[in-house]
Amino acid sequence: SQALQLISRTPRLDIIAVNTAISSCGKGQQWAAALKLLEGVFKRRLQPTVISYSATVTACERGQQWQQALELLQDLHRASLQPDEIVIGAAVSACEKGRKWEHAMYLVGVSSLPRDSG
Repeated sequence: SQALQLISRTPRLDIIAVNTAISSCGKGQQWAAALKLLEGVFKRRLQPTVISYSATVTACERGQQWQQALELLQDLHRASLQPDEIVIGAAVSACEKGRKWEHAMYLVGVSSLPRDSG
């Protein structure tokens, strides 16, 4: 992936640049490259955002990788980030494409629960 090569050669990056590259991988249906970019966020000691996860889940959804999308959703929770409608919607869509209706319905149900506003 060109995005992966460019990011790997750039010495100083911010999370916005990485998120843009992840999104680009998703549009090109290169879910594995998107995952590598997200892994690189941690190696570069950058702080991933909900957008980082959302773009990666979307890439997995487009690549019909529903299991990976669900794992990323769990990672997002472990990172103490609050999922938004975009990342939940992408995970639901990934489950639907994988014909995992029970997982999709669970995500819809969980996402409709009231959120703690702090």
